[in-house]
Amino acid sequence: MLCAIQVLKPQQLTERTKQCSTVHQLQELVRQYSSIMNHISLAAAFKQLGVLDKQLGSTTGDTCLTLDKLWELTQPQLGSLDTRALSGIIWAVGQLQDSSGTAADQHGAATDSRYDTMAMECLLPAFMQQLSAANAQDVSMVMYSVANAGQHLSAEQVQQLLAQLMHSAGGAHPQAIKDTLWAVATMGHRAPAELLQRLVLAFSNKVQQASPQHISITLWALATLGQQVPAPQV
Repeated sequence: MLCAIQVLKPQQLTERTKQCSTVHQLQELVRQYSSIMNHISLAAAFKQLGVLDKQLGSTTGDTCLTLDKLWELTQPQLGSLDTRALSGIIWAVGQLQDSSGTAADQHGAATDSRYDTMAMECLLPAFMQQLSAANAQDVSMVMYSVANAGQHLSAEQVQQLLAQLMHSAGGAHPQAIKDTLWAVATMGHRAPAELLQRLVLAFSNKVQQASPQHISITLWALATLGQQVPAPQV
């Protein structure tokens, strides 16, 4: 007997996506409802795939197949994705690339090539086109994800991203500032001393919300960037 597929609205599908606890569940959900997935539910699916993959610690064949299907569905809707969705997808794809290792190669995943095509050639340019609408978290997620995947941004892109970050740095969570500074230092870029000082001030103003790890990584990044931290802010 064939089981009828439950009719879901896009918002309900997004919620169901977030509730998937295994890659196989997510894969089946995408297979059944691919025809009604909009840019919001697609972004949610990418992010959930990244979360599940991080929990697994390695990329499986099901993960690679789901990633390919999501990317197939996303490309026609790329212009509908806002900066929040784009940064989330870039993070998810970066997470998959970071944890792929040999498992992905065994399944013929070529995850590094996927990352180059999806994130660097398509998603990042789309994000940069809408950069003026991005908040601090969007910017930090993109910069962190690119650096964490072992990729590099151009000096011009870094300056543009940092300039946008400063528009909302006052309301940024310490983790966003930490991730941004870590990314700049990891990619070997430099940032103007005045900008770094403003980021240090924004971080110190909310240091109560920062974990010990946030603080230690921020201090490492600043030292790597050659930025001295005034004693009262240490």
